[in-house]
Parts: sequence; structure tokens; C-alpha cells
Amino acid sequence: MTTPTSTGSTNGRPVLTGCDVLPPMAQADDRRAECKAIKASKAKGKAGDRFRLLNAFVDFTLAGLDRGEIAVWLVLYRDSRDGVAQVSQVAIARRIGITDRAVRKAIGRLADKGLVKVVRQGRIGKGASAYRIRALPPEQLRN
Repeated sequence: MTTPTSTGSTNGRPVLTGCDVLPPMAQADDRRAECKAIKASKAKGKAGDRFRLLNAFVDFTLAGLDRGEIAVWLVLYRDSRDGVAQVSQVAIARRIGITDRAVRKAIGRLADKGLVKVVRQGRIGKGASAYRIRALPPEQLRN
């Protein structure tokens, strides 16, 4: 086994051939401050609002829904921008793997529970329906 030969020294330490001297590592306090700043920036804005909406849905509403309602709500959540999703019922059905009739029923039940509001009814030649989604029924929002 051969030992590497040094070609010089930096601060009394040998430098190996083909190696560069790395800068000193950041101090632990600097890294903690940087991590806090990153976490704070991620929690703000639209992304933070989207996660709050999803977390509230999962924590407080999910248990009271059936599979079709959960799947429809999640597709609407995924397609929503500023709380409104514009997507056809046929597209929702295709993505979930259920019939468009089952989607209509699930949207009706979600609307009855206050989790979805039809903002604009879609028609042929006029485009897809638009839905406003909520994580909690209105009666839970007041408490």
C-alpha cells in the first residue's frame, strides 16, 4: 500500500496532490439561523395557505367522508388556484376511476356538507364548472 505524497502545506497541514483546501464549515449557530429563516419563508404565502387547507381537511373532516367524496375533494384541491378549481366532472371521473354520475353525487354530498360550493355551472361550449373548496364545514368554522 502506498501513502500519498504531499506537495505543500497549508497552516502546517499537508495538502495531497490533486486536492483543494475546503473553506471552513459554517458554525452551528449560523446553520440554525438559516434553517429558521427557510422554515419561516416556507410557511408564508400561498403554499402555506394550501397546506393549512389540506391539514385542516385531513385532521378534522376526512373521517366523516366516504371514498368517492374524499377522492373528488382531493382532485378539486389539486386543481384549485386561490381556492377555486375549474375542472369537468368527466375529467374528475377519469382521474379517480369512477363514473361521472358518481362524481356528480359526490359533489352534491360535498356541497350539502358545505365543503364544496359550485361557483359556475359548466356547459357544452361554455367550459368546465368552477368549484370553491373548503376544508371544514361552515358550522365548524364558527366554533
